[in-house]
Amino acid sequence: MDEEYRILESMVREFVQKWIQPVSKDIELKGIPEGLIRKLADQGFMGAIVPERFGGSDMDRTGYSILLREIAKESPSVAFYIMMQNTFAANTLIANPGMSSIISEISKGRMNVSFYLPDLVGYGNSGKLVIRDNHITGTLSAFINSRADAFIVPVANEGYFLVQGGFTVKGRDEQLGLRGMPMSAIEFNSPIDKCQRIETNTDSIIESSYLPLAAIASGIASGALAKAISYAGQREAFHHKLRDFQAIAFGLSRASSQLDMIDSHLLYLSSKERDVKRELMLKISALDLALEASKLSLQVHGGYGYLLDFGVEKYYRDAMFIAAITGNYSAEREKLSSLIFETKAGWV
Repeated sequence: MDEEYRILESMVREFVQKWIQPVSKDIELKGIPEGLIRKLADQGFMGAIVPERFGGSDMDRTGYSILLREIAKESPSVAFYIMMQNTFAANTLIANPGMSSIISEISKGRMNVSFYLPDLVGYGNSGKLVIRDNHITGTLSAFINSRADAFIVPVANEGYFLVQGGFTVKGRDEQLGLRGMPMSAIEFNSPIDKCQRIETNTDSIIESSYLPLAAIASGIASGALAKAISYAGQREAFHHKLRDFQAIAFGLSRASSQLDMIDSHLLYLSSKERDVKRELMLKISALDLALEASKLSLQVHGGYGYLLDFGVEKYYRDAMFIAAITGNYSAEREKLSSLIFETKAGWV
């Protein structure tokens, strides 16, 4: 890793220790504090990949991957929130004229924008929006980051719109993971004059999420393994440290080896031009490891792993949740098969 990336990595770790660790439990219970969002914005993280002309940090793909990985080691919710504002919201709005002020507000942490991508999450019955009487009307269910200030939403037969008013959040769902961001149904009755049509390529947006999601998954695996390795070195059973038992030592060593290879591949791919096939491979592999490593960490901790104070169970919940909401399992593997065979494959 180049020196500039090592400095960035060190800086992000210091930020996490100072500002995220002390409120990590509160994030799971109450959501991401507004004060933390302002701190993230002050560091340039809310506009990480936003060009400087919009007030962003203009990070390259490697820097962005390091940022998300390091933050996800402590709080996957915060890392996913940063990704949503950058990869989904700002990156989409940049391609549309007249969005400079909104992009700038996102970068400053003053505006929170959520993007509804049913093609990404594969919802079966998510609801539908239509235009009727000069209003965008309808209800969308299970909207992640539902306390946003504005929403980028699909409207039937009309494409996507940025909606900045005329919506009502309907309660709050009890979600499995990413509890730092609320999930709710949202009812829209938005006047067209408060909405702006957004030109977007959903396939490109989904593909651009592969590497950031791999970085977050890597962070989850790393955070879970670090706690498991530390605990196994302290906890005793039958007059031995847990690390002395082969089942535990071998399992943690194997997962750590896989993590090292995934991290190396993450840094390599992030330094190159986008490679959809390899980035999809990495995303799938990283999420699989995040699930395996977080489950292993729970097992090593035993009953203590299910207590919020130990900070372990969130990794498993978030890994499961991210795997569920960021890609239809069968559809992704069918896409990967088609990329490998260079023709439609894996669909029967």
